[in-house]
Amino acid sequence: MMGAPSIIGSLADVEAIESIPLSERELPRSTYEAIEATAKARPDALAIRYIESGEGWRAGFDAGKTGLSCDLTYHEFFGRINQIANLLHALGVRRGDVVSMVLPNLPETYCVMWAGEAAGVINPVNYLLGAEQIGQIIASAQSKVLIIMGEHDECDVFGKLDAIRAQASCIEHVIVVGLGGGEGTGYLDFEEAVGAHSAASLDFEPPASPDTISALFQTGGTTGLPKLAKHSHRNEVYLGWVLNYLYHFKPGDTALVGLPLFHCNAMISSGLTAFMAGATVLMTGIHGYRSRGILDNLFQLISAYNVMTFSGVPTIYARLLQLPTEGCDLSSLRQPVCGAAPMPVQLFHDFESKIGVRVSEGYGLTEATVCSTACPTQVDPPRIGSIGLRLPYTDVKAAVLDMDGNYVRDCDIDEIGTILVSGPSITPGYTDESKNAALFVVDEAGTKWINTGDLARQDADGFFWLTGRSKELIIRGGHNIDPKMIEEALAAHPAVNLAAAVGRPDPDVGEVPVAYVDLLGEASEAELIEWCRAHVGERAAVPKAIVTLDALPVTGVGKIDKPTLNLMEIQYVVTQELANLGHLFKNTHVEAFADTKLGNTANIQTTCADGVDLGVADQAVRNLLDRFSFCYVLETRP
Repeated sequence: MMGAPSIIGSLADVEAIESIPLSERELPRSTYEAIEATAKARPDALAIRYIESGEGWRAGFDAGKTGLSCDLTYHEFFGRINQIANLLHALGVRRGDVVSMVLPNLPETYCVMWAGEAAGVINPVNYLLGAEQIGQIIASAQSKVLIIMGEHDECDVFGKLDAIRAQASCIEHVIVVGLGGGEGTGYLDFEEAVGAHSAASLDFEPPASPDTISALFQTGGTTGLPKLAKHSHRNEVYLGWVLNYLYHFKPGDTALVGLPLFHCNAMISSGLTAFMAGATVLMTGIHGYRSRGILDNLFQLISAYNVMTFSGVPTIYARLLQLPTEGCDLSSLRQPVCGAAPMPVQLFHDFESKIGVRVSEGYGLTEATVCSTACPTQVDPPRIGSIGLRLPYTDVKAAVLDMDGNYVRDCDIDEIGTILVSGPSITPGYTDESKNAALFVVDEAGTKWINTGDLARQDADGFFWLTGRSKELIIRGGHNIDPKMIEEALAAHPAVNLAAAVGRPDPDVGEVPVAYVDLLGEASEAELIEWCRAHVGERAAVPKAIVTLDALPVTGVGKIDKPTLNLMEIQYVVTQELANLGHLFKNTHVEAFADTKLGNTANIQTTCADGVDLGVADQAVRNLLDRFSFCYVLETRP
C-alpha cells in the first residue's frame, strides 16, 4: 500500500489525512493495477487460503498437514487473473461489455472478479436466487459471457443453466467452473479454456481511466428485480485503499471471509482491501459462514490461522456468543467488523466481554461501494453503538428532506435526518436511468449526494448514530416509531438472542408495533411485553405482540429479512380477520407476497359454505379488508 496509514480515532484524524489531496495519493487507475502492484511487491506472499469446511481441520494439523484445499501466492493469483482476462478478451469481451458470474465462494470467484474488470464489466449474481430471477438479472445487464458453477453436491446452480439461458438470450458464451458431469454442448470447461492463455501479462491494455465502469452489483428492491448499481474503478480502488485506515493490515495478517462474494462487502471491503495491502484472505468454503462446521469452529479457525479481522452481521455475532473459546488463542483478532444491519448495543458489550476486543461497526451501501463510515476499535472513549466517523475523503451528513426527497437543509447537531453520502465512492448510477432520480439529491451548493434512505444523527464530535431506516419506520396514527428502540430493549433481555420489530397492519391507527424474537432461554410473551413496558422509553412503541421463532428469517447476506416479517404480518392479520367470517366459508387460503406494482399484497382464495350467497360472502371480506392500507387480490368461489 502507498504508505502505512495511521489509525483513525477522531474527526481531527480524518481531517489530517485529508490535508493531502486525494489526487496526490497516486492511487492505481484500476483494480487490475492495484493487484498488480501487490503481486510485484510481494509475489511469494500468500494471497488466498481456501478451506472447504470447518470439519476435520484439527485432524489435518495433527497429521502434520495443512488441511487446505487451495493456496495461491500473489504471483499465482495475478497470473490466474491474467489468464481469465485473456480468455474473456479472446471471446470478444471489450471495454463496457458485461460478464456475469454465478459462483459461490471459491478462489476462482475472486480471480474471475478482477479479470472481468480488467477485460470489461463484471456482474456478480446471487447464485441462491431462482433460475428465472438470475436469468432476468443477466438479461438486464446485457451480459455477453456467463461464468457459472458446475455440478456440485452442495450447490445446484448448474441445474438452472437451461432456464437461465432461456431468460437471457444476450449470452454468447458460457464457461463452467468445475465440470462435475463432464463437458456438454454449448459451454466451455473453465480449466481447459483458461489454461490455453498466458499468465504472464494481458494481451490487451488494462483500463486506463479510473472512471471506467468496472462492475454491476445488484442492490435494493424488496419487490421485483434488484437494481444494478454501477461501480467505477475509482470507486473500488478508493475503498480498497481507504479502508486500510480502519484495518491497518500488516504483512502476514489474515482476513477471514465468510460473507457471500456476490455482495460487495466480501468483494471490496474484505477482499480488495486485503489484496491491496498484501494480506492473506482466508476463504471458508463455498457457502462462507454457512459451509459445514465453519461457524461452530470459527474461534478455532481464528486461532489456527492468526485471523486479524472478519466481517459479519449481527446474526453471526449472536451465534458466536453461544460457542466456547477454551483452548483458542484469539490475540491476533484486532478488528472484528459488523455491518449490513445495526448491531444491538447489548450484543456489542457481550462480545467484548467474552472475547476481549471491541467490534467495529461500519455503515455503507452498495451504491456507495459498501462503506462510508466506520467506528474503529481504537476510538477513545468508546462509542458503542455508533456507526462511526466518515471515511477520509468521503462526505457524509444528516439532512432534512421534503416529502418528495428534495434537499431542505443540513441537520443541526444531534438532529435526526436522512443520511446523505458524497465523494469518490458514490456510484455513477443505476443501469436503469429511470431509477436515478430517486437515488441522488442536490444540495444548495450544487453538490450531488446519494440519498441512502437511512436515518441518523451526528454528534458534536462527528460520530454518526443510526436511528433507523425511513421505510422501516412504524407509523402508528401518524406517530413515527423507530423499531430500533424496541429491538435494543428486547436484546437486553437475558433470554433474547435476536429481535426484530415491524408494523402490524391495524384498521384504526395504520400500524401497531410487534416484535419477533429467537430465544436463548425460556421467556413468555407476557414476560417480554412487560420487559418492554419497563425498558422501551415510549409507550406507543411497546409491542402489541411478541412472536417467538426458532430462527429469524435472514437474507442471502445474513441481514434479518424484515420484508419477510412484514409479509408474515399481513398474512396473520388477514387470517385473523377472515376467522371472524368463518360461518360464511368452507375453507380459506391466504398467502402474502411482494407484487412488483402493488407492493405487499395478500392473495386470498375462499370457498363459500353451503347455502351462502357468493356475492354476500365476497362483500363481507371486502368490508373487513378495505379498512387496511395493504393491497389484496380476492377470489371467492361458490
